[in-house]
Amino acid sequence: MKPFSKSFLSRTFLIIALAIQTKCYCQEQHNDIVRKRRLVSEIEALIGIQFSKPITDAYRPAFKQLLGISANLGAIHNFSEHLSLSLNLQYESKGMKQEFDQLIEDGIQPVIWHIKGITNINYISGTLMPRYQPISRWPLFLGIGPYFAWVVSEKVSTDISINGVVARTGGGRPLPGDFKDYDYGVSAMAGYNVSLKDKLQITFRATYNRGFPIYSSDQFVEYQSSSISIQAGIVIPKTLHVNL
Repeated sequence: MKPFSKSFLSRTFLIIALAIQTKCYCQEQHNDIVRKRRLVSEIEALIGIQFSKPITDAYRPAFKQLLGISANLGAIHNFSEHLSLSLNLQYESKGMKQEFDQLIEDGIQPVIWHIKGITNINYISGTLMPRYQPISRWPLFLGIGPYFAWVVSEKVSTDISINGVVARTGGGRPLPGDFKDYDYGVSAMAGYNVSLKDKLQITFRATYNRGFPIYSSDQFVEYQSSSISIQAGIVIPKTLHVNL
């Protein structure tokens, strides 16, 4: 058998070296892709109205829905077609509204007191919410997760009328200790997205927040927060990678 020539051996070693180098390069590129995870898939911004009414054992007919505003900015990470996780920062105007009549009959003529009190508490809140989209072709999604809120401002106003005549009106900051400086609880949400051009989406959202701590109390009753918000906004595709 004839021995291999030097040129043949040189070409063979060159081909093997190139193959090894190509494999190492491809493996390194693959590792880079694996290490880079898509951290933020979408950014959402919403605004809407909020209805709040406390949960209490007090005289329930005296409490009315208090209308406020809410604004929401969130980052969404999509794990799959059905499962995602959102981190949201929100501004929320909550509180409570009391309005009732009181009849006093200790004089010659009965006296009717009409009392109206409004407590406005504004929060900055953060929510971490897993989301689930049951049907991929139907852009309805559901979510539930915890929230924590910090009070940024609060105001109390009171109006009193006697037999239809305004007797006293006023307002200002509540006394120290009347309300807690924070709130936390669970948030449940249902939303629907409408796709537009360039992967933009319009989103509609209904959210229920249920607070756990007693944010205000006196010697008679205790109050826990409860609110429903209805929002609309846009969802923008956004890709932010992080090296792991």
